[in-house]
Amino acid sequence: MNRHIGLAALMAGGLVAAAAAVELNPLDMWWTFGAHEPYTMYRRMGVRSTGGIHGNCYWLPEWFKWWDSEECPKLMEELGLNWLLCRFYKGMGWEEEKKDFPNVKRFVENCHKHGVKAVAYVQFSTIYPETMKREIPDLEKWAARRCDGQIYYYSRYFRWEPCFNEPAFAEYLKKVIRIALAEGGFDGIFFDNAYMKPCFCGRCQKLFHEHLMEIANSADRFGFDSLEQFGMPEYAPLPWNEVREPLLQEFNVWRTKRMTALFKSFYDYAHSVKRDCVVAANICPYRAPNTAGNKSVDMTEFPKCFDLVMGQADMCPHLEGDVIVTRVRDLKYAREFPATYFASCDGAAGDSENEIEETYLLPMVEDVVFGGVPADRTIMAPYADPDGGFVNRRRLARRRPQLAAFQKFVKTNRALFAAKDWMPVRLLVSGPAMLHSQLSHESLLAAEDAALRGHVPFGYSISTGANPLPHAEDAAVIVVANQTCLSDAQIAALVAYAKRGGRLFCTGESGRYDEWNRQRHVNPLKAAVAKLPNAAWRDEADSAKMKYLTHIKYAIHRPEKGSEPLLNGLATTGWKPSVEVIAAPETVFAQFKAAGAGVASVHFVNYEFLHPVKGVRLRLPAGRKPLFAAPLDGSDAAGSPREVSPGVWLLPPFVRYAH
Repeated sequence: MNRHIGLAALMAGGLVAAAAAVELNPLDMWWTFGAHEPYTMYRRMGVRSTGGIHGNCYWLPEWFKWWDSEECPKLMEELGLNWLLCRFYKGMGWEEEKKDFPNVKRFVENCHKHGVKAVAYVQFSTIYPETMKREIPDLEKWAARRCDGQIYYYSRYFRWEPCFNEPAFAEYLKKVIRIALAEGGFDGIFFDNAYMKPCFCGRCQKLFHEHLMEIANSADRFGFDSLEQFGMPEYAPLPWNEVREPLLQEFNVWRTKRMTALFKSFYDYAHSVKRDCVVAANICPYRAPNTAGNKSVDMTEFPKCFDLVMGQADMCPHLEGDVIVTRVRDLKYAREFPATYFASCDGAAGDSENEIEETYLLPMVEDVVFGGVPADRTIMAPYADPDGGFVNRRRLARRRPQLAAFQKFVKTNRALFAAKDWMPVRLLVSGPAMLHSQLSHESLLAAEDAALRGHVPFGYSISTGANPLPHAEDAAVIVVANQTCLSDAQIAALVAYAKRGGRLFCTGESGRYDEWNRQRHVNPLKAAVAKLPNAAWRDEADSAKMKYLTHIKYAIHRPEKGSEPLLNGLATTGWKPSVEVIAAPETVFAQFKAAGAGVASVHFVNYEFLHPVKGVRLRLPAGRKPLFAAPLDGSDAAGSPREVSPGVWLLPPFVRYAH
């Protein structure tokens, strides 16, 4: 099939259901560092890189030799670590990289001997011209171009970015996929850096112009009845602000649809080669800013292309003053898709200089409680000690007992963590708003932070054209946090929900603009629900100062007015939770688990992790008494909840985690 025709058909028909979805349970998966970069990359860079290895270090060949031996996965098996990424294709051309293929296959075989699943690393957004041009002499045709016509570099001059609209590039990656799954014995495919900047090459200019020629009634949006002489818009980097220029809007949306269609084709192809394989990708944080403009990715659709999503995020959980750096938003957001979110805390591998041993388990606790895949990327990280087996034996001695005890705890309490999440409050994520409005993005970040700090049992309603209001039947309250851009269909679904008696809480200018960020004469959503007793509207949206807003890290300061405005708005709709955290520090996050229509358990994660938490209070229905456990605090952790007023229970102090 011609690639352009295939992508066009997928784009026209929308993203269909996965061809062969793989059932993955994060409670069965323990990820570890997996030597996913090849020797050639380290040597070519010559500096410290992924995994903490210095590319010019003398012992690099010895370490790879040890890694490919049976000793390495044998140690992983002893530690209960059973999933990893393995080097396979870095973008240097298969003729170059196949020289290492016998070693890679041997490692995969050794992994399988010891119950370890190996997923093939495939670089998506880099080609190395110095080696690949020997195989593909006209490689320049594959390169992505800046608006000035120059080739994009991926961080270094010897790494080019490819154009994802080049058919030969897509077919080449299919060849790589087939070799990995059919010949390499891998359990899956992992696409690193599954995103790309906007490309201005001649091929993309032609395709985008053809797309513009297909737009009907262009005068309505563009002001002109002919787009014949229109080209590509200039690209604006972060921060993107409000995108209202129609050509830039169209350019962003067009790229995201083509990117989604391309990865859907990769997904289908991989499963046609090996039906039970895992298709995974690094798409960076779900809630990173301007993923459409900077990455050609629509985060309301793109995750549907994978069985497993990893977020290469510099967001290892910790506190920075009033900023709580956490991956909880991404973990909770991921549960709305078939994909399981695997958050790697990328900076952890090999970084021992500033480690605090007492917080070693915090990322894994965060993963287990909020539905991710627990990962240790520190124990197996490279270390210059051939006599010790190329791992840091002192670190291993410290962490082995902690890891074993935590794994035993999770296994023993599997049912506790596997229970369905109780999420009666749903935060609406408007697809158009996330595409076109930085204000909506930041308002949602602030509302999320208010909900986390206020211990609100929330999930998401990811609103798209195909499904404008998920969870309309089971949500107790839907929160529309300044989602300025809403289509007529989205507004109709929200109004119908509210008129059926569903509780609705809106803030800011939600719905004042349509799906193309065009201001309406009046706000139809606000007018339609204004007199409903189960609807509340606060004109002032939640806001917070941004601490980080990058493609691999985002974190915000405490919302300017804290959690109270959100909690008051929820109460105004008439909603009162059956189980309520009425007192707890903001640095303690809560996750609720359901049992039928009620609540079975509440899990508390303390992000200070080193300091005791006191004064946590729960309100329970009459006649219910809580059981309490702080299993990670050692044998000294004891005590029982005490009823301090009718239905209100004071929990004993705990340090790390409690349920």
